[in-house]
Amino acid sequence: MRDMVWRMGLTLALLLALLAIGVNASCSTQGVVVGAANGRAPAAQVSGFLGAIAEGDRLRAVSFWVDLGASPALAVRREMTTDDLLAYGPRLEYHVVGVEWWRTSATPAKVDDPSLAGGARLQVAISSDAKTLQIYHFDLLIREEANGTGNGRRHWVVIDVYPDGAAALAWPWR
Repeated sequence: MRDMVWRMGLTLALLLALLAIGVNASCSTQGVVVGAANGRAPAAQVSGFLGAIAEGDRLRAVSFWVDLGASPALAVRREMTTDDLLAYGPRLEYHVVGVEWWRTSATPAKVDDPSLAGGARLQVAISSDAKTLQIYHFDLLIREEANGTGNGRRHWVVIDVYPDGAAALAWPWR
């Protein structure tokens, strides 16, 4: 009986601690939790892009890229990379093999906490029965949309996609 009382007390204390943590946890619109829930986290953007590629929907795939006016070379890359990825066909498979989170303030740097990131660089392994495995890099930034209230929506956008070994064209930091 005494053992059961201890277990119940410990369980209750643990549940109360989890409740307190849950109530105090921040899930702002910049956070990964909310970003994943609304489909706008970096991995969700990559998934949407590659889903369009697997469906052969070139226009929808290209719509995931945001033109930041970086260079004419980026427009050429967008077309060539999209064509290269379309060659993987409908049996395209992928998985994210690495993520770098970046703070994009006045002193940009890598960060460990995704909630502090304004940029993300995902390394994605892509393969299919039509083509061998290749690593592609997806560079994403947070973009803000003004809504007139000063509290604009923030969401992740793809700014560049390129195969391993190629240089980034739109990523401004090293």
